[in-house]
Amino acid sequence: MKKLIVVAVFALWAQNAHAEHKQDCLGTVSIVPDGVNVVCSATWRFQGQCSGSEDMWNRWSIDGQTKPNDVFIRPWSHEPILAIGVELTKLRNARWYEIPNRLWNQNREWFMVGSTLQPDAVIWLGPGESHTRLLWPKGYGQPWPAAADAKLVKPNYGRRGELISATGDLIDLHGQCWGGSVTVLLTVYYSPEK
Repeated sequence: MKKLIVVAVFALWAQNAHAEHKQDCLGTVSIVPDGVNVVCSATWRFQGQCSGSEDMWNRWSIDGQTKPNDVFIRPWSHEPILAIGVELTKLRNARWYEIPNRLWNQNREWFMVGSTLQPDAVIWLGPGESHTRLLWPKGYGQPWPAAADAKLVKPNYGRRGELISATGDLIDLHGQCWGGSVTVLLTVYYSPEK
């Protein structure tokens, strides 16, 4: 009987024992129980002049988590990640004489995060919207490679030397607006893959 009680107590204790693992969020290491993942985030600021006539995808100035020397964000983590959400926030600037044009066309403005990591449109910011967020349900997400394993970005240029497309592992921001300048904040929420 005593042996049976000891086995039962040990079995209950073993069920409650948790193994732990380390997860790294850009240099900050956390120790978490198995089955729990750390949520990290990376943010970039896209700035550009609104022309109203074309998609701005190839005319941004970008800084933030990384500072690319072109208009594309590449995988940045030293390990593979699972992107679990994306957020966009639009901030508008206009001089007083640009305000009528901006107001007249605000219902035509749009922005969209594109990706070659998981083909194309990830999230949209529709006409009149200044903020949107997409968080995938538990168990879903987009696997992205570590920076060292990412496909190199190869820009393609047109006859006049303008950037017309690119291949490789990248994220870009498309959009169209009128009057003044625009700043769009892009945040990617992710968990490091073990």
